[in-house]
Amino acid sequence: MENQESKKTIREQFDIITKSNNEALKYFNDIFLKQLEDIQSLKTEIFELTVKIDELSKTRDLYTFKSKSKRNAFSPSFSDNDMSERNKIIDDNINQLSAQKDLYCQKLRNLDSNLKSMKKYLSHINAAKDAIVSLKETYSDDYNNPFEFIDNDSNSEPAENLNHGYNILMQQAFKDAYLNSVLDKEIKGTALSMNSKLNNASLLLRSDVTRARVTLKEISDDSNELIDSIEFLQEHTDAKYNTDKSFFTCIEDFIMQIREDHPECILDFQTNNLTEETKLHPVFFINTLKLINIFFNNIFKHANANKIEFSISIDDNSMLSIHLSDNGVGIDSEYMTKSPWYSSLHQAHEIVYLLGGKLDISGSLIGGTTIDFSYSIKNK
Repeated sequence: MENQESKKTIREQFDIITKSNNEALKYFNDIFLKQLEDIQSLKTEIFELTVKIDELSKTRDLYTFKSKSKRNAFSPSFSDNDMSERNKIIDDNINQLSAQKDLYCQKLRNLDSNLKSMKKYLSHINAAKDAIVSLKETYSDDYNNPFEFIDNDSNSEPAENLNHGYNILMQQAFKDAYLNSVLDKEIKGTALSMNSKLNNASLLLRSDVTRARVTLKEISDDSNELIDSIEFLQEHTDAKYNTDKSFFTCIEDFIMQIREDHPECILDFQTNNLTEETKLHPVFFINTLKLINIFFNNIFKHANANKIEFSISIDDNSMLSIHLSDNGVGIDSEYMTKSPWYSSLHQAHEIVYLLGGKLDISGSLIGGTTIDFSYSIKNK
């Protein structure tokens, strides 16, 4: 009975979180669409003002002559006073329109900036929505289970394995939801926007070349954003790890890239029994590179180090051991409880667990951070 009440409470909490998230999503989405409409309206206003200013400038030039020698029989006949008065009126109109145009341009820049921030917030809220759905589905499996299991305190290993399995599934669900959000909001959304703008541009080319050019420039900007989003996805999937190369070559390429990207940091790299002929199963190959990336990214993001020691060794029993240490700000000893459950360091712990290995991370404010992990790479 107590277990059922607990599950009911969890279900109700999920419902509250889902409702709040949906309300926040609707609120920000409405603002986003309204700002998008305002931006389109401002662009139209700016375009129309530009046309009016150009027309007035041409009219002023038509009736302005620097000398009488430039006049001919077909030139409009006005006295100097009439021309001066007329030009003053035109100049005043141009100045007023230009001031209005500058004001609209400033509003447009502000709206563009706000729209980019809003787009970022919407992406986060959508990612949270997808993560909530995934987690709710995970919990719902328990809700529909009519059996109740008896706790067995005599053996803690199954409970520990269950905890690891739960963490791994949670992290995978979060990653899938996050990447799906990027695919849907950044890539699919941008592609649909580009398609709509291409249709508009094809119509404008026949009627308004100037506006067609503006639209084509927007399409070009969208395509650059699309490329950035695709590269972001590639960086967050295992596809970037090329197992066609040798593990040794991938490590060498990684070291060269790190030294190129971070010339301010000295990287001391050592290997033992690692050669071009060293063969790793793709599971060990990919996940070892993934772990190395996680730890180096954390060093450059948090440690503020200027020296890193990095070594890889493989012993005669096919035990792979990796050592990393830096002279930066040491990691907090309670990082596992202070960092979110989906952080890269939590992921690293679960990866090493799945590979049947050991991971030790320690640090101090003075001595920097030391990372050691190892596991057997012998094919099971």
